[in-house]
Amino acid sequence: MFSLASSVPIFTAAFKKLLTIPGPCHIITVSVNIRRNMPVIFTEDGFRFFFYSNEGHEPIHVHIEKSGCVAKFWIKPIKLAKNEGFKSKELKRIIEIIFENQLAIEDKWNEHFSK
Repeated sequence: MFSLASSVPIFTAAFKKLLTIPGPCHIITVSVNIRRNMPVIFTEDGFRFFFYSNEGHEPIHVHIEKSGCVAKFWIKPIKLAKNEGFKSKELKRIIEIIFENQLAIEDKWNEHFSK
C-alpha cells in the first residue's frame, strides 16, 4: 500500500519546491512556485534580502540568500540569528547592507504584515 508520509522526498531549489509522489504505475512531479510566500525586499551584490509571509509574529528580521548560503538577521538591533554557509567577510558585507537599508527593510516589513 502507498504511504504518502514515507514516500514524499522534498527538494528545495532557489524559487521552487519539488514534490515527488510515487503512484502505483508512475511518478507525479509537482512544481510549486513558493516565491509569493517570500517577498523579496531587494538584491545587492548578489545577495537576495527577503522574508517569509508567515513570520509576522516574530520581531522584524530579514533572510539573506546567495549561492546556496542562507542567513537570518534581526533588524533592531542588527544581530545575526542564523548562518548556514556564509563566511565572515560575507556576513560583514551583509551587515553593512542591512545598516544602509534598515529603514527600507522596516518599511517593507510593516507594509507587508499590516495587510
